[in-house]
Amino acid sequence: MVPEELLYDEEDQAEVPVDPKADWDRFETNEKEEKTIPRVGYKVNEDGEMVTKHNQDISGRKNACKVMSFPPEFSTGDGAGFDMKLSNKVFNQLKSHSKKTTKKQHKAADRKENIATAEMGLDEPTRMILYKWINNQLLESIDGIISTGKEAVILHGETDPTNPNLEEGESYPKEVAIKVFSTTLNEFKQRDRYIKDDFRFAGRFSKQNARTVINMWAEKELHNLNRMKRIGIRCPEVVVLKKNILVMSFIGENLVPAPKLKEAVLSEAQLICAYEEMVEIMHKLYNEARLVHADLSEYNILWFDEQCWIIDVAQSVEPGHPGALEFLMRDCDNISTFFTKRGVSGVKSKEDLFFHVTGLDPLTHNATILERIHMKGQPAHVVSGIDDDTPEHFKPLEYPFDLAWQKVEKFKGSKKKHHQSGAHCKPEGNVANKFETCVPKEEQVSG
Repeated sequence: MVPEELLYDEEDQAEVPVDPKADWDRFETNEKEEKTIPRVGYKVNEDGEMVTKHNQDISGRKNACKVMSFPPEFSTGDGAGFDMKLSNKVFNQLKSHSKKTTKKQHKAADRKENIATAEMGLDEPTRMILYKWINNQLLESIDGIISTGKEAVILHGETDPTNPNLEEGESYPKEVAIKVFSTTLNEFKQRDRYIKDDFRFAGRFSKQNARTVINMWAEKELHNLNRMKRIGIRCPEVVVLKKNILVMSFIGENLVPAPKLKEAVLSEAQLICAYEEMVEIMHKLYNEARLVHADLSEYNILWFDEQCWIIDVAQSVEPGHPGALEFLMRDCDNISTFFTKRGVSGVKSKEDLFFHVTGLDPLTHNATILERIHMKGQPAHVVSGIDDDTPEHFKPLEYPFDLAWQKVEKFKGSKKKHHQSGAHCKPEGNVANKFETCVPKEEQVSG
């Protein structure tokens, strides 16, 4: 039994009268006081003093009320617990700080979202292009991400068989790989090394325009894939290119991509066939397609239908590129190392594979080729060999000093010719023994 004194009865509860006109806090009271000042801008208080809207106390309380209307993330504290007054100077500083803080927070949130999407390659312009392709019936669907890498994101998609833009007899692969090149450029600091010396893009390369570099990188992969396809090297077939998005045929089936050679489980016989096939591909790539992959490894080779497929050729360069031999030697090293580790017998060393691919005689060109590889940036005339008909300035010198000495002698000869033709040479700046600039006598200012 519960004692009666402990029983709760709603009728016994004392009703507390609530005045609907009561103020909830000090700020509400202050607001009412501010509104008592008429439109003329002043009033006379109980003491007979004239009080204007510019009164220090009234203005301070009014500023305190305004602070409470700042955004919720701006910490104002318990201003209602005391008679808070803020001068105009303090209020303006708080207001300015509130705006800056809010702006920074919104900007940081937007930047974080933009970076997250840009790192995945799907920034707003990219999403707009994909959306238009679906509207134009080029693509029927985009299923999801197949792979992410340091340079691009690969999406799986399906083309629309009812595409009205297709000509009679023309068709697209049902499954496609959509390669979206990253737009952040954080991973492409060395990208210019592969593209600025490519004659196909001469005059178009600009470090200042990040978007242009990315678009050119995608275009470079398109040209390289088409060149490889023409000579029969197994690689993705290009469907369409738009800015930084390249659509290719999908290597795999039923949404399942073909495994990379690194991840493929191969028998001993399959490994031997794969090695022989890669040697043949490298030879055809160099001699028929006139390309050096420049990043060939087990990560850029797919194993599909018992055959090797080459991918990721955006960085591929021609044999005439200043760094082509260096890149080719690196590719040979990667292939030889991988198959040696997998236990394939009879694997060529990287040097033997290099000379097999280039077709050069190691007894004749060995020293010259190795010098070229270590001096990354000399002209690629050695690719076709050096004979008696080769111009003197293309023939390699024994020591770098000889080249410097020849340049000095050539400069002295040109200097004498200028003196004989009536030109006067004066040094630039205040430093002696520097290269001189020749100025004809008639252009000199007489003293």
